[in-house]
Amino acid sequence: MGRKALYNEQEVFQAADSLASEGKEVTAMALLGALGGGSLTTIYKHMDAWRGSRPAATGTGIPVEIPDSVQSAFSAAWRTAVTEAGREITTVRERAADEIKAAQRQFQEAKASIELLEAESEVDAGKIEELTAKIQELESSVRKAENERAAFTATVEQQGARIKTVESELERVHQEGNEERVRHQTEVERLRNEFDVERKRSQEELLRSNKSVEASKTEMEGLREALAEAQRDRERCEFGKSEAEKRAEKAENQLERTQQERETAVKEAASLAGQIEAIKSQNTDLLSRLTPPKGR
Repeated sequence: MGRKALYNEQEVFQAADSLASEGKEVTAMALLGALGGGSLTTIYKHMDAWRGSRPAATGTGIPVEIPDSVQSAFSAAWRTAVTEAGREITTVRERAADEIKAAQRQFQEAKASIELLEAESEVDAGKIEELTAKIQELESSVRKAENERAAFTATVEQQGARIKTVESELERVHQEGNEERVRHQTEVERLRNEFDVERKRSQEELLRSNKSVEASKTEMEGLREALAEAQRDRERCEFGKSEAEKRAEKAENQLERTQQERETAVKEAASLAGQIEAIKSQNTDLLSRLTPPKGR
Protein backbone atom coordinates (compact mmCIF):
# COMPACT_ATOMS: atom_id res chain seq x y z
CA MET A 1 0.00 0.00 0.00
CA GLY A 2 1.33 3.50 -0.90
CA ARG A 3 2.61 6.00 1.64
CA LYS A 4 2.13 9.77 1.63
CA ALA A 5 4.67 11.83 -0.33
CA LEU A 6 7.14 13.70 1.92
CA TYR A 7 8.56 17.07 0.88
CA ASN A 8 11.78 18.55 2.18
CA GLU A 9 12.24 22.06 3.50
CA GLN A 10 13.54 23.47 0.20
CA GLU A 11 10.49 22.23 -1.73
CA VAL A 12 8.10 23.72 0.83
CA PHE A 13 10.06 27.02 0.81
CA GLN A 14 9.84 27.19 -3.00
CA ALA A 15 6.07 26.60 -2.94
CA ALA A 16 5.62 29.23 -0.19
CA ASP A 17 7.74 31.78 -2.09
CA SER A 18 5.71 31.10 -5.23
CA LEU A 19 2.41 31.71 -3.40
CA ALA A 20 3.77 34.87 -1.77
CA SER A 21 5.06 36.20 -5.11
CA GLU A 22 1.58 35.71 -6.59
CA GLY A 23 0.06 37.75 -3.78
CA LYS A 24 -1.66 34.71 -2.30
CA GLU A 25 -1.89 33.92 1.40
CA VAL A 26 0.62 31.29 2.52
CA THR A 27 -1.30 28.75 4.64
CA ALA A 28 -0.90 25.03 5.31
CA MET A 29 -3.91 24.15 3.15
CA ALA A 30 -2.66 26.38 0.31
CA LEU A 31 0.76 24.67 0.45
CA LEU A 32 -0.93 21.26 0.53
CA GLY A 33 -2.75 22.12 -2.70
CA ALA A 34 0.33 23.65 -4.35
CA LEU A 35 2.46 20.58 -3.57
CA GLY A 36 -0.28 18.17 -4.62
CA GLY A 37 -0.42 16.32 -1.28
CA GLY A 38 1.90 15.43 1.59
CA SER A 39 1.85 15.42 5.39
CA LEU A 40 0.29 18.42 7.14
CA THR A 41 2.67 17.89 10.08
CA THR A 42 5.72 18.26 7.82
CA ILE A 43 4.18 21.23 5.98
CA TYR A 44 3.43 23.07 9.25
CA LYS A 45 7.00 22.52 10.45
CA HIS A 46 8.60 23.84 7.24
CA MET A 47 6.04 26.68 7.00
CA ASP A 48 7.06 27.91 10.50
CA ALA A 49 10.71 27.81 9.42
CA TRP A 50 9.87 29.73 6.24
CA ARG A 51 8.06 32.45 8.18
CA GLY A 52 10.97 32.68 10.59
CA SER A 53 13.41 33.17 7.70
CA ARG A 54 11.50 36.17 6.28
CA PRO A 55 12.44 39.69 7.45
CA ALA A 56 10.16 40.83 10.25
CA ALA A 57 8.27 44.11 10.00
CA THR A 58 9.55 46.79 12.34
CA GLY A 59 7.33 49.26 14.11
CA THR A 60 7.98 52.78 15.30
CA GLY A 61 7.45 53.97 18.84
CA ILE A 62 5.17 56.79 19.89
CA PRO A 63 7.32 59.69 21.13
CA VAL A 64 5.75 61.42 24.10
CA GLU A 65 7.45 64.75 24.78
CA ILE A 66 6.11 67.64 26.84
CA PRO A 67 7.68 71.03 26.04
CA ASP A 68 9.10 72.83 29.03
CA SER A 69 7.69 76.13 27.78
CA VAL A 70 4.06 74.99 27.84
CA GLN A 71 2.06 76.56 30.64
CA SER A 72 0.72 74.37 33.44
CA ALA A 73 -2.86 74.28 32.12
CA PHE A 74 -1.83 73.15 28.68
CA SER A 75 0.74 70.79 30.21
CA ALA A 76 -1.99 69.07 32.24
CA ALA A 77 -4.17 68.72 29.14
CA TRP A 78 -1.21 67.29 27.24
CA ARG A 79 -0.41 64.70 29.90
CA THR A 80 -4.09 63.68 30.14
CA ALA A 81 -4.35 63.13 26.38
CA VAL A 82 -1.11 61.11 26.28
CA THR A 83 -2.15 58.99 29.29
CA GLU A 84 -5.53 58.15 27.80
CA ALA A 85 -3.97 57.25 24.45
CA GLY A 86 -1.37 55.04 26.16
CA ARG A 87 -4.05 53.23 28.12
CA GLU A 88 -6.05 52.58 24.94
CA ILE A 89 -2.97 51.24 23.15
CA THR A 90 -2.00 49.03 26.11
CA THR A 91 -5.53 47.60 26.37
CA VAL A 92 -5.69 46.84 22.67
CA ARG A 93 -2.24 45.25 22.69
CA GLU A 94 -3.02 43.09 25.73
CA ARG A 95 -6.33 41.94 24.24
CA ALA A 96 -4.65 41.14 20.91
CA ALA A 97 -1.83 39.25 22.67
CA ASP A 98 -4.33 37.13 24.66
CA GLU A 99 -6.32 36.30 21.52
CA ILE A 100 -3.14 35.39 19.62
CA LYS A 101 -2.05 33.06 22.43
CA ALA A 102 -5.49 31.37 22.50
CA ALA A 103 -5.45 30.90 18.72
CA GLN A 104 -1.92 29.50 18.87
CA ARG A 105 -2.96 27.00 21.57
CA GLN A 106 -5.89 25.82 19.41
CA PHE A 107 -3.57 25.56 16.44
CA GLN A 108 -1.03 23.45 18.37
CA GLU A 109 -3.81 21.14 19.65
CA ALA A 110 -5.13 20.61 16.12
CA LYS A 111 -1.60 20.01 14.87
CA ALA A 112 -1.00 17.37 17.57
CA SER A 113 -4.29 15.67 16.62
CA ILE A 114 -3.21 15.52 12.98
CA GLU A 115 0.16 13.96 13.97
CA LEU A 116 -1.62 11.28 16.04
CA LEU A 117 -4.11 10.47 13.26
CA GLU A 118 -1.36 10.25 10.64
CA ALA A 119 0.59 7.84 12.88
CA GLU A 120 -2.52 5.69 13.41
CA SER A 121 -3.20 5.73 9.66
CA GLU A 122 0.35 4.42 8.98
CA VAL A 123 -0.11 1.62 11.56
CA ASP A 124 -3.43 0.60 9.98
CA ALA A 125 -1.84 0.57 6.53
CA GLY A 126 0.89 -1.82 7.74
CA LYS A 127 -1.69 -4.03 9.45
CA ILE A 128 -3.77 -4.23 6.26
CA GLU A 129 -0.69 -5.21 4.24
CA GLU A 130 0.17 -7.94 6.78
CA LEU A 131 -3.38 -9.35 6.76
CA THR A 132 -3.51 -9.28 2.96
CA ALA A 133 -0.25 -11.26 2.76
CA LYS A 134 -1.57 -13.78 5.30
CA ILE A 135 -4.78 -14.27 3.28
CA GLN A 136 -2.77 -14.86 0.12
CA GLU A 137 -0.65 -17.43 1.97
CA LEU A 138 -3.76 -19.24 3.26
CA GLU A 139 -5.35 -19.22 -0.18
CA SER A 140 -2.20 -20.89 -1.52
CA SER A 141 -2.41 -23.50 1.26
CA VAL A 142 -6.08 -24.16 0.44
CA ARG A 143 -5.27 -24.67 -3.25
CA LYS A 144 -2.44 -27.04 -2.32
CA ALA A 145 -4.72 -29.06 0.00
CA GLU A 146 -7.40 -29.27 -2.66
CA ASN A 147 -4.83 -30.56 -5.18
CA GLU A 148 -3.68 -33.21 -2.67
CA ARG A 149 -7.30 -34.24 -2.06
CA ALA A 150 -7.81 -34.64 -5.81
CA ALA A 151 -4.66 -36.80 -5.98
CA PHE A 152 -5.93 -39.05 -3.16
CA THR A 153 -9.29 -39.38 -4.90
CA ALA A 154 -7.55 -40.41 -8.13
CA THR A 155 -5.51 -43.02 -6.22
CA VAL A 156 -8.68 -44.54 -4.74
CA GLU A 157 -10.26 -44.69 -8.18
CA GLN A 158 -7.17 -46.37 -9.60
CA GLN A 159 -7.30 -49.00 -6.85
CA GLY A 160 -10.96 -49.66 -7.60
CA ALA A 161 -10.20 -50.08 -11.29
CA ARG A 162 -7.40 -52.48 -10.39
CA ILE A 163 -9.76 -54.63 -8.27
CA LYS A 164 -12.26 -54.80 -11.11
CA THR A 165 -9.53 -55.92 -13.47
CA VAL A 166 -8.39 -58.62 -11.05
CA GLU A 167 -11.94 -59.83 -10.51
CA SER A 168 -12.44 -60.11 -14.26
CA GLU A 169 -9.24 -62.07 -14.60
CA LEU A 170 -10.23 -64.40 -11.74
CA GLU A 171 -13.60 -65.00 -13.35
CA ARG A 172 -11.84 -66.18 -16.50
CA VAL A 173 -9.43 -68.39 -14.58
CA HIS A 174 -12.31 -69.86 -12.56
CA GLN A 175 -13.49 -71.61 -15.65
CA GLU A 176 -10.10 -73.43 -16.02
CA GLY A 177 -10.35 -75.44 -12.82
CA ASN A 178 -11.18 -75.55 -9.14
CA GLU A 179 -7.57 -75.63 -8.03
CA GLU A 180 -6.70 -72.65 -10.09
CA ARG A 181 -9.86 -70.94 -8.83
CA VAL A 182 -8.89 -71.47 -5.17
CA ARG A 183 -5.48 -69.96 -5.82
CA HIS A 184 -6.92 -66.97 -7.53
CA GLN A 185 -9.54 -66.51 -4.81
CA THR A 186 -6.76 -66.40 -2.25
CA GLU A 187 -5.03 -63.79 -4.35
CA VAL A 188 -8.25 -61.85 -4.64
CA GLU A 189 -8.71 -61.86 -0.87
CA ARG A 190 -5.18 -60.65 -0.41
CA LEU A 191 -5.65 -57.88 -2.92
CA ARG A 192 -8.99 -56.99 -1.38
CA ASN A 193 -7.40 -56.78 2.03
CA GLU A 194 -4.64 -54.61 0.64
CA PHE A 195 -7.21 -52.49 -1.10
CA ASP A 196 -9.26 -52.13 2.09
CA VAL A 197 -6.15 -51.09 4.00
CA GLU A 198 -5.15 -48.67 1.27
CA ARG A 199 -8.69 -47.33 0.94
CA LYS A 200 -8.96 -46.84 4.68
CA ARG A 201 -5.64 -45.02 4.74
CA SER A 202 -6.66 -42.91 1.76
CA GLN A 203 -10.01 -42.06 3.35
CA GLU A 204 -8.32 -41.09 6.62
CA GLU A 205 -5.84 -38.93 4.72
CA LEU A 206 -8.68 -37.44 2.72
CA LEU A 207 -10.58 -36.68 5.95
CA ARG A 208 -7.52 -34.98 7.44
CA SER A 209 -7.08 -33.01 4.25
CA ASN A 210 -10.74 -31.93 4.35
CA LYS A 211 -10.38 -30.83 7.97
CA SER A 212 -7.22 -28.88 7.08
CA VAL A 213 -9.04 -27.19 4.21
CA GLU A 214 -11.99 -26.28 6.44
CA ALA A 215 -9.68 -24.95 9.16
CA SER A 216 -7.80 -22.88 6.60
CA LYS A 217 -11.07 -21.53 5.20
CA THR A 218 -12.26 -20.63 8.73
CA GLU A 219 -8.98 -18.86 9.50
CA MET A 220 -9.14 -17.08 6.16
CA GLU A 221 -12.67 -15.84 6.94
CA GLY A 222 -11.46 -14.58 10.29
CA LEU A 223 -8.60 -12.75 8.65
CA ARG A 224 -10.95 -11.25 6.08
CA GLU A 225 -13.17 -9.99 8.89
CA ALA A 226 -10.08 -8.58 10.65
CA LEU A 227 -9.07 -6.92 7.37
CA ALA A 228 -12.53 -5.38 7.00
CA GLU A 229 -12.38 -4.13 10.61
CA ALA A 230 -8.93 -2.64 10.01
CA GLN A 231 -10.23 -0.87 6.92
CA ARG A 232 -13.18 0.49 8.91
CA ASP A 233 -10.73 1.69 11.61
CA ARG A 234 -8.70 3.40 8.95
CA GLU A 235 -11.81 5.12 7.56
CA ARG A 236 -12.63 6.34 11.06
CA CYS A 237 -9.06 7.64 11.39
CA GLU A 238 -9.38 9.43 8.04
CA PHE A 239 -12.63 11.03 9.23
CA GLY A 240 -11.01 12.11 12.51
CA LYS A 241 -8.07 13.49 10.57
CA SER A 242 -10.44 15.50 8.36
CA GLU A 243 -12.11 16.96 11.45
CA ALA A 244 -8.71 17.85 12.94
CA GLU A 245 -7.69 19.55 9.70
CA LYS A 246 -10.90 21.59 9.81
CA ARG A 247 -10.11 22.62 13.40
CA ALA A 248 -6.59 23.55 12.34
CA GLU A 249 -7.91 25.65 9.48
CA LYS A 250 -10.39 27.33 11.85
CA ALA A 251 -7.60 28.09 14.34
CA GLU A 252 -5.46 29.48 11.54
CA ASN A 253 -8.32 31.72 10.39
CA GLN A 254 -8.80 32.88 13.99
CA LEU A 255 -5.07 33.67 14.21
CA GLU A 256 -5.30 35.65 10.98
CA ARG A 257 -8.31 37.64 12.26
CA THR A 258 -6.44 38.35 15.52
CA GLN A 259 -3.41 39.59 13.59
CA GLN A 260 -5.66 41.82 11.49
CA GLU A 261 -7.22 43.25 14.67
CA ARG A 262 -3.73 43.86 16.00
CA GLU A 263 -2.78 45.73 12.85
CA THR A 264 -6.00 47.77 13.18
CA ALA A 265 -5.08 48.59 16.78
CA VAL A 266 -1.62 49.72 15.68
CA LYS A 267 -3.21 51.93 13.03
CA GLU A 268 -5.56 53.39 15.64
CA ALA A 269 -2.58 54.02 17.90
CA ALA A 270 -0.81 55.82 15.05
CA SER A 271 -3.98 57.87 14.50
CA LEU A 272 -4.01 58.80 18.20
CA ALA A 273 -0.37 59.78 17.94
CA GLY A 274 -1.29 62.05 15.04
CA GLN A 275 -4.06 63.59 17.08
CA ILE A 276 -1.62 64.19 19.94
CA GLU A 277 0.78 65.87 17.54
CA ALA A 278 -2.09 68.04 16.32
CA ILE A 279 -2.96 68.96 19.92
CA LYS A 280 0.70 69.75 20.55
CA SER A 281 0.78 72.02 17.51
CA GLN A 282 -2.42 73.75 18.60
CA ASN A 283 -1.04 74.26 22.13
CA THR A 284 2.17 75.71 20.75
CA ASP A 285 0.24 78.05 18.48
CA LEU A 286 -2.09 79.08 21.30
CA LEU A 287 0.86 79.62 23.63
CA SER A 288 2.56 81.79 21.07
CA ARG A 289 -0.60 83.90 20.80
CA LEU A 290 -0.99 84.22 24.58
CA THR A 291 2.67 85.04 25.28
CA PRO A 292 3.43 88.73 24.58
CA PRO A 293 6.38 89.44 22.34
CA LYS A 294 9.68 90.33 24.03
CA GLY A 295 10.67 93.98 24.19
CA ARG A 296 7.19 95.41 24.77
